[in-house]
Amino acid sequence: LFRSDDHGVHWVEVTGPWSSAPSFAIHEVVVDPNQPNRVYAGVSTLGLFRSEDRGATWVMPVANSPGTGPGGKSYIASVAIKPGDSNRLLVGTGEGVMLG
Repeated sequence: LFRSDDHGVHWVEVTGPWSSAPSFAIHEVVVDPNQPNRVYAGVSTLGLFRSEDRGATWVMPVANSPGTGPGGKSYIASVAIKPGDSNRLLVGTGEGVMLG
C-alpha cells in the first residue's frame, strides 16, 4: 500500500499492523467521503482496519469485522460508506480458496 500527499508526484509506503503477518493481501482501500482523514483497508483474512490520520497509523482490526472470525477463510472484498453517515458501513466478503 502506498500513499501520495502531492497528487502522485511522490509516493511513500504505508505500513500497518498487517505488515508482521506471514502473508497478507490488501483487497480494498476506501476513503470516508464524510471524513477524508478516515481510511479503511480490507486485509486478507485479518479483517477491516481503520486509520484516522490518512494512513499514518491504523486501528487493528475494526472490532468484529468480517474476516476475523474462526478459521479466517473470508476476506474483505469491498467496503462502502453511506454518504452523510460514517457510522454505516457495508462490507462485502469473499471466500479465500487456495488452488494448485
